[in-house]
Amino acid sequence: FVAREGHADVPDRHVEDGENLGSWLGTQRSRYTARDLPEAEWKAKHASPLSDEEVRRLEEVDVVWDVAAARWERNFELLRAFVARDARDERRVEDGRGETGRGGRAPEHLERRVRRAPERRARTA
Repeated sequence: FVAREGHADVPDRHVEDGENLGSWLGTQRSRYTARDLPEAEWKAKHASPLSDEEVRRLEEVDVVWDVAAARWERNFELLRAFVARDARDERRVEDGRGETGRGGRAPEHLERRVRRAPERRARTA
């Protein structure tokens, strides 16, 4: 999977060569988090902790342990790029170079944002 896809973010229900690889990886992530739990707690959850060797091998193929945190970081970077791009569009509207829309005019939603949020323009300038 990693060699073909270029990452180890296997979808939950992905089947590879007849094996439910996504489910297996989810189990490994649970076993990874069990490393920080007291023995009685991981035994109650039926999740034996991964060994150091298993962690090392999974990390060699760049397994992400906290998928939610990784997704949050990725989406935050996408948001940053969007805000930067959107701010450039707003500045063009403000200084009269509104060539972001059809007919040399900025889209209406950008014009409304410029009028409505001068403090936002100052933050992104």
